[in-house]
Amino acid sequence: MDGKATQLAELMASLEGKDGANDSRATSPGPGPRESRDNIEDNKQVTRNRPRTYPYFRYLPYEVESEAKRHADFNEMLKHLYVAVEAGDFAVGAVHWTRELRNWLGLKFDPTKDERTRLVRLYYELALAPGVDITAAERFSSMFMVLTKRKHYLRPGTDLTLDWRPLLREWKVFVIPSESGMIHTQNVKRNYKTLAKLCTFAQLYFDPREIPAIFEEILPYFTTSFTEGAYVVTGLLNLLFPTAPPPEGEEELLPQHYLPTFFHLWSLVNRSKVFDTTFLDLLSRLARDSLVAPHIAFTEYGIFTKEQSSSIFTASLRLLEIPVGQATSPYSAAIDVAAGLAIMVERDPKKHPIAHHIARWIVMSLSPATLDQPDSIMSNLEGLMQAVETFFHPSNSGVWTKPLSQLVYYLTDFFVMRWNREKSGELEMPEERKLNDPLKRRFVLCLREVIFMGIYAKSGTAMNFSLSSLQALAYLEPELILPGALQRIYPSMQGLVEVHRTTSSLRSLQVLAKTMVRTKGFRCHVTTMLGLALPGIDANDLDKTLYTLSYIQSVCYSIPFHDLTKGRDDVSGSMLAVEWITSEVGRMEEEGANVQLDYQHGLSDIDEELILRSSTAGFPEFLSSFLGKVFTLLENLPDASRPRSGSPEENVVNTLPAAFTPLLASLSPELYELALNKVADFVGNHVIHQARDAMAFICSALCKVDPAKALKRLVPVLIQSIRTEIDENGAASTRNTGTDVLPRDRGLVWSVSMLSMSVVHVGDAVLQHRDELFDIAVYMQQKCIGLPTTHISNFIHHLLLNLTGIYTMDYSLYEEDVLARGIKPQDWGMIPDLQNLNIKWHVPNKEEVQFAVDLLKTQGESALNQLQALTAGISSIKRDGVGKEWSDEVSRNLVLIRLLLSGVSVLFDAKIDSKPANVATPEDADTDMVDASSNTPEDHEPEDSDAYLGSTDENEVIPSFVYPAGYTLKEGDDLHNELHAFRERAGTVLHEVHQFLSEKQEDDVACFEPLCNAYRSWFVDVGIERSAHVLDRVTRLLSADIHPYKVSGVRKEYPRPLLLRRANVYHLQRLRHNSYPRPKTELTKQLFLDLAQSSVSAYRDVRRHAQSAGEAALKAIIGSRAIVIPPLLSAMEAGVKDNDFSRIKGAMYSLLFGSLNKTIGRDWRYAPTLIKTYIKASTADKPSIQKLCASATIYIMEMGRPLERMVILDKEIVQAIAPSEDVQSTIDKKKEKLSKKRVRIESKKAVLSDELVDLARQSHWKQASRTAAIVITLGMRFDGIASENMIDLVSRGTTDSHPGLRGLYAGAFVALLSLIDSRASASHSYENYLLDKQNLQAKIEVATRQDDPHWTSDYLSSFAKSEAEYYVDHDHLGWLVWDKTMPAYKSNPTIDIEYDEAETKARTQIGKLLDRAWFSAFFGFLKQEPRDSAADRFRVSNAMMLAYTFDLMNAGLTTANFSDIKDLVKEIWADGSDKHQHRATAEIMGALLTSTVDKPLEYRTMIWEYVFPMVQQVFSDGLTPENLTYWNTFLHLVTQRGKIRGVAGLWLIGLHPSG
Repeated sequence: MDGKATQLAELMASLEGKDGANDSRATSPGPGPRESRDNIEDNKQVTRNRPRTYPYFRYLPYEVESEAKRHADFNEMLKHLYVAVEAGDFAVGAVHWTRELRNWLGLKFDPTKDERTRLVRLYYELALAPGVDITAAERFSSMFMVLTKRKHYLRPGTDLTLDWRPLLREWKVFVIPSESGMIHTQNVKRNYKTLAKLCTFAQLYFDPREIPAIFEEILPYFTTSFTEGAYVVTGLLNLLFPTAPPPEGEEELLPQHYLPTFFHLWSLVNRSKVFDTTFLDLLSRLARDSLVAPHIAFTEYGIFTKEQSSSIFTASLRLLEIPVGQATSPYSAAIDVAAGLAIMVERDPKKHPIAHHIARWIVMSLSPATLDQPDSIMSNLEGLMQAVETFFHPSNSGVWTKPLSQLVYYLTDFFVMRWNREKSGELEMPEERKLNDPLKRRFVLCLREVIFMGIYAKSGTAMNFSLSSLQALAYLEPELILPGALQRIYPSMQGLVEVHRTTSSLRSLQVLAKTMVRTKGFRCHVTTMLGLALPGIDANDLDKTLYTLSYIQSVCYSIPFHDLTKGRDDVSGSMLAVEWITSEVGRMEEEGANVQLDYQHGLSDIDEELILRSSTAGFPEFLSSFLGKVFTLLENLPDASRPRSGSPEENVVNTLPAAFTPLLASLSPELYELALNKVADFVGNHVIHQARDAMAFICSALCKVDPAKALKRLVPVLIQSIRTEIDENGAASTRNTGTDVLPRDRGLVWSVSMLSMSVVHVGDAVLQHRDELFDIAVYMQQKCIGLPTTHISNFIHHLLLNLTGIYTMDYSLYEEDVLARGIKPQDWGMIPDLQNLNIKWHVPNKEEVQFAVDLLKTQGESALNQLQALTAGISSIKRDGVGKEWSDEVSRNLVLIRLLLSGVSVLFDAKIDSKPANVATPEDADTDMVDASSNTPEDHEPEDSDAYLGSTDENEVIPSFVYPAGYTLKEGDDLHNELHAFRERAGTVLHEVHQFLSEKQEDDVACFEPLCNAYRSWFVDVGIERSAHVLDRVTRLLSADIHPYKVSGVRKEYPRPLLLRRANVYHLQRLRHNSYPRPKTELTKQLFLDLAQSSVSAYRDVRRHAQSAGEAALKAIIGSRAIVIPPLLSAMEAGVKDNDFSRIKGAMYSLLFGSLNKTIGRDWRYAPTLIKTYIKASTADKPSIQKLCASATIYIMEMGRPLERMVILDKEIVQAIAPSEDVQSTIDKKKEKLSKKRVRIESKKAVLSDELVDLARQSHWKQASRTAAIVITLGMRFDGIASENMIDLVSRGTTDSHPGLRGLYAGAFVALLSLIDSRASASHSYENYLLDKQNLQAKIEVATRQDDPHWTSDYLSSFAKSEAEYYVDHDHLGWLVWDKTMPAYKSNPTIDIEYDEAETKARTQIGKLLDRAWFSAFFGFLKQEPRDSAADRFRVSNAMMLAYTFDLMNAGLTTANFSDIKDLVKEIWADGSDKHQHRATAEIMGALLTSTVDKPLEYRTMIWEYVFPMVQQVFSDGLTPENLTYWNTFLHLVTQRGKIRGVAGLWLIGLHPSG
């Protein structure tokens, strides 16, 4: 019943419109708020605003799950997600369920709009929640983007509205630093690039009614006194400003109301590229979103005025980098340097190119109104193109080439998209704004000339853009583009012009093929062009060969190679077509570049059809000629330098199958016979070693198109050839070292490769040759040794894949009924009906599975027996330690085992495989999850047990939700049991082999490599051949093939074979989804221990292979990490103890540079041991280990970070996904468990921190520096600040004799005092700290009189008075607009920050250590000559640190007093003759003045009375070129952010000569 409902829904979809899964969000106009329409829709039922184009479920060859099952699973996931979020389990639980939800969505399942809305809100909240783990926040952000990826999922305003304030709050941390100057050293900031992406997706859903609030919040920060403010404001407006159309009737929200403000802001910063880019981005989006709204005024300039439009065009011209006169650029580099922090709010110019913004603004402002006006957007575009036309010429290239070609590309792309969407009715807009034919024609003519120049560009990028533009223009107006294109292409294809023009012509033909085939008259040129393209297949010019093959491929996907003259009296032979083509080419030569070919009116339909039929008579000749050319190419193909190097030879080999598959599929039966005979003869009579892969691919394409006919012709020939090579030529009779095939073996390898590729993905046709294939496999395994055996095993693997897999077997351009009635001219370029495809699938039948199991058992059992015999010493081949025959034989059998396991991977059942007794039965394993609350061992552990420290993911996250994917075997039947028994035995034998090699042949790297690969296959190839990355490969190939057929605004208008491949990819996606992690068994544990053992082998290659296999296997088995961590840790400890560098390296790579790193970071049963061992390892006397330790430091430091203590979420949003059942008890249990675990882990961290502090005191500087870095993250916490031991270490360390350590401790010292101040200013509350709520005694909010016209002048004049009630620190206040209040600071604060007991205790402890000796030592280090000249500058970090110590001195907490400081400064300054004395003094003076901020007037006066005379003396007669920079920085430091106030201001006047 559900299936019927799904079919009905899909049928409705096909009638209503088409889907846009591939449209860019950036280009699609938003649907706008349509309250009137669709409000009756029940969002609880509807899944999408626009149904899917492709009926994925209907085309699968097996019954799929019901909609009810999908939704039940979805609700189950939501329930678990809700439990995890409510319990505070974000980093593990919530992230896991997010991944599950994402996988569910990846299977093309859709939640209802109501559910999607709730999820979007939740993930938006989670991504920006204060306190959430940064890595988890990245995952939540990514999920938010997935849920809002397409604009048609949810309508802005109607379905979803989001709040912009949380995003602004996050941005303020980056670009508007805290007004108090407090810095959070503990809170790691989010990634600003992720925030920018979040804005891109969320912006659509911001409410236009919030525009005034956004202006009020952001505009007050605008200032050009400190230019960074201007950049920050415009950047934030671009990221957060809602461009969606406002509701009708609210005039003040219309673009015309606030556009003058934007243009005013734009004019305030001139010659800035950043400003131009930002405003063009914002205004072009505004144009796009306003296009569809009838209540927004729209003229020939779109929503803009004539002046605004001219201003934008001028900026566009500036941005295109076109030189004018002598100037190279209209911009001044010095201006954008002042952007400062605002570079973070810029969009990435690579992903958002400026040409994209310009084109979007122009196309979204076009309407028929531009046709009648002499001055309009259209006429301005024509003017722009005429002005820059010469810059498109190939000889005139420069920095402008790419932006110009990009601009034309985006112009055509946007126009095509708008045209298609308007025509399909998907883009609803007022009728008078819709593009029409005259406008389309004028647009194409405007760009035609520059494109015909652009396709010959020297730059490859520019040529690519121009070719795409050419394709789009031909799509819009074939009659205007194709004549000019053909007039240019014919001479270059006939070899009359330069070579590079021929290349451009071939590429142009490729992009125009689809349009030519569908356009009357022009399609008659196609066959001639195919013939002219053939000389392009040339072994001496592989690039041209590549383009020729691509052109032939694109033609073959559009036309059938059937001779249409057959059975016709009115036309025979190709004479008619040849005469017509000759006359047309002559016409083109006469009329030149402006030739007009009006076939629509100048050629009758009957004549055109006769010419077309006549042109198809030459297909046999073309095919023979083409195959001849390809064979010549293969004979002359140079050796590929090395595999996967991206060489031209390799590209040709990869392009051949892509061209041959559609070519052979489009042939008529007679032509196919011709091709088959030619290929079979070539294969039988030649051996061309370097062309082996290419020829094998061709055989594969041949067999896939018509398996029965092709196999009948090829299999006997190849099998005979194999027997001859083995029996008569002695092929594969000796071992060979190296990777090259011996000349004697090449004939055998050639035939085996052809056979391998001929029997894969051809279905049950192989059963006709069952005995021959079975026998030859056995025969070859018995007779052959050496390198060819790998190819032989590969043949068996391919045969197994063919027999066991489900895949599409249909490559035809047409449905069966079309072929049955006969191909006609109107079938050329036919667009398939997406809703009515009949796909031929291969589903394994009983006989095929039986054949596969027989083959597996024969080959597999023999290999396993041989391996056991070889390791037991009872084989005829002995391990003599001299020859390598024993190793060869072991390797050969291991390779065979691996390929056998991979070949039948789809028959291995993940549910049954290694099923332990305690896991749910298959019936409920489908959907049930073993939750943390069920009886995991931890529930029975005492609270102080180490089990509470374990990593959550080992116990509770046991997926998964399995969906039908056509599994052929039934549990319990004989074949099923035999298969799984074989797999179990294979695992046991692999373990035995590993054990033997480890004990007896530890140095036999040649055996360990295939062994580790066999381990990998044994673990991961269950349900799908994951080790071969099948899904990734197939998806990548499909996306490359469909790329030329993508048209903006049209959905999946691809040739039929590509649409069928999409169904195949979807089937693989389901298989991949079902290959979830499995429970561990005794055998898997044993195999993991083997891999762990080899991961720390003494031999590098063994380690590498074992680590790679282990990394893959960890993902396949639940709880596997806990198995491998202890042995690896033990190995690392032993390695450090014995100075065994190989083991140290192996263990470090395994534990710290793979997925185990995160597990250990969460699992504090192991982390302390790892950290202590790592510190010991860092003293190893070997450079490679030192380098490893340096790279790993960051991972080790991450382990010490505090766990999530509190995450602040909106309860209402979380409650929206609450399940109907009561799960509160589960939440409480989980919360309590997590809380206990946090407490235990934090106590472990504190203990470790103390241990490391003692270690740091006693160890060598190199070890101490690593230890100190770890201690700092381990030991500092908001609650207890830091232990006394740590405070002592850091405070004393700031005067350490080693400069590196001193710098490290100084940073920690500042972090410590900064944490104390942040904690105190947050009123000692962690929540306030997260929310950045600061309670500063000196800070006040002053109300402004926005409406008072005299307010600004009064405000400015108040700065002239030395005494004031309050001081204003910020220069942006009132520069552009006034906020309601402004932050200010009391002029004589009596109370400083209030510290609680913990803070006071820490400050007092630090103060006691700061005696005269400490200051004397520190000042002495300041005066030291730096080790390199780059460090010889005023070091602000030193001044900041000293400022904190002077702050403690002012509070009376330090042992030293101000008199001591004065004395020490005198000693440091001495006579002031040396530049180092100046640098040290400047830093101390800067620190003293910085420490006066927000302090009582009395203290400020005291400091200034001491500092001023010294500074005045220096400024008067002590400055030299050597020391000038120090004092310059000193001035910057003390004058920034209003640090000079009141009495200090008067002192400063004294520095002026007139003072």
